[in-house]
Formats: sequence, structure tokens, C-alpha cells
Amino acid sequence: MFSRNHLVGIYEELQEYESMKDLDTPLSVFVDFARVADAHCFGWVGEVDDEFYEMELSSTQINSARDLYETIAHEMIHLHFLRQGNEDWCEHTPEFGDIERRVFKEIETKEKW
Repeated sequence: MFSRNHLVGIYEELQEYESMKDLDTPLSVFVDFARVADAHCFGWVGEVDDEFYEMELSSTQINSARDLYETIAHEMIHLHFLRQGNEDWCEHTPEFGDIERRVFKEIETKEKW
């Protein structure tokens, strides 16, 4: 459904969104993208070491381009909080929700579904 180059392209495009510009997300070369057949969640992100991160995206849950953009953006917000040293980086706090709503609104207005 999606290649690594496709995932990198979306990730880099999202980094240019106005709603994402102030987030502390690593360059795409420091993120290992993987497709997994996980039926429990759309995506997951974690730290490999001090410099590298991994992002797993479900090949069974993501069924549209919009799902893919929103899942990558969602995981990028988690990455931001992780890189900031936020102890609740994996939680969906009110601050997380505020950022996510702004990003999803921008995705909705920029992308053609």
C-alpha cells in the first residue's frame, strides 16, 4: 500500500505545514519507517537511541490516504513530545489534542481526498 519513499515524502511534507513548523521533529533520515500488520492501532513511534527513532504504521488499519497523513502526523506529535523530554510523550494530553486538531484541520484544507 505504501513504500518507504512514500512515507518519507508525506513526513517531509507534513514538516512544512504551518501547524507543524514549531514542533521538534527529527529529519526523516533519522526515522526508520516500518509497515506492520497490527490490528490494534494505526501507528506507533519510539526512540531507538539518542539520535534515531522508529515509526511503525499499520498495514491493516490504514485504509486511505487521509488515514495515512493523519497517522503520520499523530506519530510526529508524539515524537515532538518525546524529543522535548515530556514524561507524558505517549499520552493524549489536552496539549497533544490541541496540536492534533490544528494539524488535522490543515491536512483537511490542503489535501485533496
